[in-house]
Amino acid sequence: MEKGEWLALNTLSIVRSIVAGFFFLFVPLRLAVGGHPLYEVGAIIGIAALARTFSAPPTGALNDILGTKALLQAGTLLIAVGAALIGILDNSGNLSANAAAIALFWVANNIVQLSLEASLYKKTAPHDMAGRLGVFMAVKQLAWGIGPFAGGLMLAMMEYVEVCAIFAMISLLSVLLTLWIRHTAKIEFDLKEYVRELKRPNAMAVFAITFILAWTWGTENAVLSPLYLHAGLDQPAMGAVSLISNAGAMAGALLVGMVKGKDGKWAGVARKAGALSMLLCGAMYFAMPAINGFEGMAALRTAYNISEAALRVVVAFFIGTVFSESRVGGSNGAMNFVANLSMAAASFAAGILMQAGNGFPFYLNGAAMIAGALISWFFIRVEK
Repeated sequence: MEKGEWLALNTLSIVRSIVAGFFFLFVPLRLAVGGHPLYEVGAIIGIAALARTFSAPPTGALNDILGTKALLQAGTLLIAVGAALIGILDNSGNLSANAAAIALFWVANNIVQLSLEASLYKKTAPHDMAGRLGVFMAVKQLAWGIGPFAGGLMLAMMEYVEVCAIFAMISLLSVLLTLWIRHTAKIEFDLKEYVRELKRPNAMAVFAITFILAWTWGTENAVLSPLYLHAGLDQPAMGAVSLISNAGAMAGALLVGMVKGKDGKWAGVARKAGALSMLLCGAMYFAMPAINGFEGMAALRTAYNISEAALRVVVAFFIGTVFSESRVGGSNGAMNFVANLSMAAASFAAGILMQAGNGFPFYLNGAAMIAGALISWFFIRVEK
């Protein structure tokens, strides 16, 4: 991969993450303060996750069949449309239209994310995979924190619909970055080959870890901002926590990508890194509901995001090395299908569990992460 293309892929990922980070935090909050009960907020976010779920397999396969560039262009344009609609429909009282706009936005984000990942997997040699994934995810995590921080400051000065319009315009302009991205090789669709790859024991173990990690994302998507409110944080403070913690995640992704095993290969430590990261994340989820105030929440979320970012690099490395290069787009789409199905279920469950107490969704996340650590340690083997 040439430097210009590598820079374009990372810049497009940064823009996508800034825009997505803002809407990830503030959409549930806007719904909650707009008078929607938490179970409705969870249902709307869950619907968006379901839409992502069923768009993932065809998107992944199309990355193999049509190449990644066309999907990057289409997805980026749809992000702009979705962002604009979310702002226009805010406080409209039309629950169905709100749900549709939010679903469109997250489907478009998923198209871009899958296409970026497929480009990286297809154009990176195995021995360079961990390092490049570390950089790719580090800058993405930092950008994910910039979005809420910048958005929180803008919300203090302008209306929500105006902030949404700014993010829509940024996304629209970012489609120009695809001019520096080359087309990938294309293949003919063969369902049997995809099924054969996905049925291997290694692949099934990666499926399980992906499901658990995505469950935690679904929980946070639905109820993290209400947890922040319970901890006494206002909107600018929420944005600041997001920025600080995602800066920590950037460090975590970079550091784990630099680790080498005794044989000089990252594959030798991937299984151990995955298990340790999940154990740490699980422990911190049990502590999270007890935290009050900006300082405590910022410290815990930063520590958590360092471990979680390391885990994301590990899981991405598993996907990029366990599956064949020619069909990694479709296989990654299948993984994303599992992830989004998990996120949808978690969003619905979190809204309900939150009624019983702020801690319950996070305690469940903690138990799931500890189970994932055992799976990573005992069942995953990477030879590359």
